[in-house]
Amino acid sequence: MAWAGVAHADGYTVPAGETYELSDMTMDLACGDLVVDGTLNVSATTFQNINRIIVSSGGVLAATGSSFDVARANLQISGRFTGRSITTTYSCNGGGTNPPAQMAPIPTNGPLGLALMSLLLGAALPARRWLNKRRQSAR
Repeated sequence: MAWAGVAHADGYTVPAGETYELSDMTMDLACGDLVVDGTLNVSATTFQNINRIIVSSGGVLAATGSSFDVARANLQISGRFTGRSITTTYSCNGGGTNPPAQMAPIPTNGPLGLALMSLLLGAALPARRWLNKRRQSAR
């Protein structure tokens, strides 16, 4: 699988005046930048681990059925960028991988949790009696 473009440690660059075609592939930019100064036509291509997407004023990025996994808030679009699907992520300079959803345990069956529930229930019963008496006297 060969692809054109200038690939280097900083990502993938399409020079001004050049036109590159990419299709049916996955590219991991290893937290480098996707820089488009020329024309980049992509079809069914997935770009992963992008630090920044930069499309200069003379650049064109036309994507069909493609996706771009870019670090949060790192889009610099001065040219044309069409047909894209962008997913922001916490990868690259966004702080590591996306954090998994976490459930917070409710400490109800340990000694501290049981003591807390006893205190809350103990305070709730007198408060309920007081509210009932108040409602009856208000009638």
